[in-house]
Amino acid sequence: MNYLLLILTFIITLGARSQYSGLPITLSIPYDQDTIEETEPTFVWQANLEAIQSDPRLTQQIVVAEIAEDQTPSEAIALNVPVFIRQELQTNSIAYSSTDYEMLKNVWYAWQVSYVFNGTVVQQSEVWKFINAEEIPARPSYLTMRKQEDGSIFLFSGTVLNVCLSERPEVTYAVRLRMPDGSYEQPSFTELINDQPISEENPSAYSDTRFFSIDLTNITAAGAYTLELISSDNQSHVLTFQRN
Repeated sequence: MNYLLLILTFIITLGARSQYSGLPITLSIPYDQDTIEETEPTFVWQANLEAIQSDPRLTQQIVVAEIAEDQTPSEAIALNVPVFIRQELQTNSIAYSSTDYEMLKNVWYAWQVSYVFNGTVVQQSEVWKFINAEEIPARPSYLTMRKQEDGSIFLFSGTVLNVCLSERPEVTYAVRLRMPDGSYEQPSFTELINDQPISEENPSAYSDTRFFSIDLTNITAAGAYTLELISSDNQSHVLTFQRN
């Protein structure tokens, strides 16, 4: 009797595998090789919810595993202890819970969703990976200086103006600012390399582009200003901006 029951269970499972293996599972979010910043991401995928909700024997399972060095995402899912697993899912999304395992920064994770019929996996999605990376600070933007005034006017409302120009590294510069009333000021400025001030610890390196940070903290009046960078060989670069 037990032998017949085992055969019957095998036949039913085999039939279910054939029936549901044709129903694809497509992962959506996080994207494959995506970089996320949240510690409790929401996983989203596409599945046949009609089949799942109409057959109580059919459910879904999601598995998330840490990817070790030199492992593929598929190997991580197959071999590693999951850091997050949820079974008997009836929807196509779920939020990660850090109560199971706190997701580490700068570590790759693999995830996969499966159909489970009476405790047996009958269909699986691809295995995708993502990384929970440290937030990358935004790099400052730079306005390009002109070799002569061309009528371009940029709106500016901050206290530090970052500019760049193409010039040889041995050329030195002085800065002056033409005020709306025609007078001139000499704001302080700093040359940058890799977004940091050039110093003994951060020396200049050869580059076709020079970067400068102009301190406009004390320039608050509304109007049009023209910034001039005058080189040691009497070449001038200009940039006109409007402060409202």
